[in-house]
Amino acid sequence: MRKYFKLSSNVESEFSRFKVDGPLHEHFHKGILFGSGIILKDVFPATTLQFRSRTKNPDYLEIGPMIVASERLGAFFVQKEINVELLEVSVEQKVRHLDEKYYCVNFLDVIACMDYEKSEYQEFRPEAGGGILNIDMLYLNEAKINNSRMFIMEERVLTLVREDLVNSLRQEKFTGIEFKELPKGPF
Repeated sequence: MRKYFKLSSNVESEFSRFKVDGPLHEHFHKGILFGSGIILKDVFPATTLQFRSRTKNPDYLEIGPMIVASERLGAFFVQKEINVELLEVSVEQKVRHLDEKYYCVNFLDVIACMDYEKSEYQEFRPEAGGGILNIDMLYLNEAKINNSRMFIMEERVLTLVREDLVNSLRQEKFTGIEFKELPKGPF
């Protein structure tokens, strides 16, 4: 049985937002989301991400619904053959433009893999549209994951990482990343 971890950012941001620098494609008005498995390169607008944080030039951070990676972390994803789309963005930290390249990361592997029988969770009321509200203990159905090492869990948009890849990420000493081992929650 493999171990999996939830990926998140430990960058404490005092302020963050994204500013669209060009026209929005009509599909963005329809609610295209990161983590949907849809390729966004043709509809993603020129964007500037702004944030304030004590962490200088992090490799990984989350701004709203977007996962942002440094050029070094993006290259790691490509080298490890993680199924991602890297969308270049401008980044300003404390009103200072960062010269390093940054990317919004669009994970393309989206897998419905929650083990509903073992997991402890609450659902939205059916009249509110249904779906998973909170997860206290998350167990995965590994048969559905196959060999994917990093993916979005479809039932509740969570980025999950297999233990061998977590170890590689830790060895590289990327900043801004933290991992929460499953099944512990809440998520």
